[in-house]
Amino acid sequence: MKKVLAILLVVVVMALGFAAPALAADLTANLITDGGDNPTDIGNLTVTYASGNFTVEYSIESPWQIVETHVYIGSQPPAKSSPGRFPYVAGDIKFDVTGLTKVYIAAHAEVMRDTGTKDILGNPIYEYETVWAQTGADVRIGKGANWATYFEFPLL
Repeated sequence: MKKVLAILLVVVVMALGFAAPALAADLTANLITDGGDNPTDIGNLTVTYASGNFTVEYSIESPWQIVETHVYIGSQPPAKSSPGRFPYVAGDIKFDVTGLTKVYIAAHAEVMRDTGTKDILGNPIYEYETVWAQTGADVRIGKGANWATYFEFPLL
């Protein structure tokens, strides 16, 4: 009986050692315009992770429209708030998380909406804003008055 228990224990330990890494839970952040005196939530950013692949999806409320997106995923927080230099855009992003328990994510977008007015040629006039994804546990990027932020994404 002791021999059977010992073999069973070895099998369980080996199985645990070769188990696939756990998946991180989905994370949803608010997309906030005007991080100064009048912040407004105009949508959500959803981040999921599975098998070495992050999926980053922006969802914007009407009448806003996305013009462009910028995403940073890294093992260290972003050093500068230069979203145009972030290495990724929305969608599927391959990022090696070997040995990591969390990654740092910063997500930015430029958005626009029709103001309802027209210029002298009859063309619509658009209002442009920037948005940053915020979870409530955000950290400002860099120094100064900018409101660029990043957040941690735990890997289970």
